[in-house]
Amino acid sequence: MLMQRNPHRIKGFTLVELLMTVAIIGILAAVALPSYQNSIRKSRRQVAISDMLLYKQAEEKFRSSNLAYGSISEFNDPSNAAKAQYYVKTSSQPTDYSFSIVATTTTYTISAFPQGNQAQGYESSCSPLTLTETDARGPSDKCWAR
Repeated sequence: MLMQRNPHRIKGFTLVELLMTVAIIGILAAVALPSYQNSIRKSRRQVAISDMLLYKQAEEKFRSSNLAYGSISEFNDPSNAAKAQYYVKTSSQPTDYSFSIVATTTTYTISAFPQGNQAQGYESSCSPLTLTETDARGPSDKCWAR
């Protein structure tokens, strides 16, 4: 015996069901996107901290040969053969952080300034990140936490 199909049954979604699904997806995206962006900012900040430690290492190497600490130009020019041994290849994108070094014969301060999206949100309280020859870190420990 063959089963008869109901000719009045319509397959598919109703408009209400579709709107509810879109609303749920929208709510989930509104909650998840800021959390994801904060995670990306924190990750990029850790890359900048890693780069600052590379600059710190280069400063100590530079001072052992020159009896003074160097400026940022000492570490960012790979074409200068005399200074090539001090070249620092950073992993940070220029659109995320810019670096500066204020140096004297006995002290230096390495600073990382957030750029673009990095300068927004909670990153503004961590601007700029600083590191000195005594390993003093600023502006606060929470900015350096992993």
